[in-house]
Amino acid sequence: MLEEGKRNIRERLERNGYFDAGVEYVTRTQEVTFSGGRKGSEELITYRVERGDRHTLLGIEFTGNHYFNTELFAQPPKHLSERLPDAGEIQPKVDGVRPGVN
Repeated sequence: MLEEGKRNIRERLERNGYFDAGVEYVTRTQEVTFSGGRKGSEELITYRVERGDRHTLLGIEFTGNHYFNTELFAQPPKHLSERLPDAGEIQPKVDGVRPGVN
């Protein structure tokens, strides 16, 4: 569960442009006394986040395409447009030529 939390934080940062973000966690166990006098322990989890610089994806370039129609690359893949807020503004180039531009 700790690694899942770490992954979720990192993915959230990546969606916001922090592709070099570092996420670590430390745990600490401490003894506690619950109401009624029952003793036990609790685990404290601290996530440490180092965002780093924010990056903006300006474009994607495909070279060496000999098998696929150029229009296939005209729009960003669905999974990319879901993860990047500005994916609609990405201008892909295939072999140095932008689709629809002479």
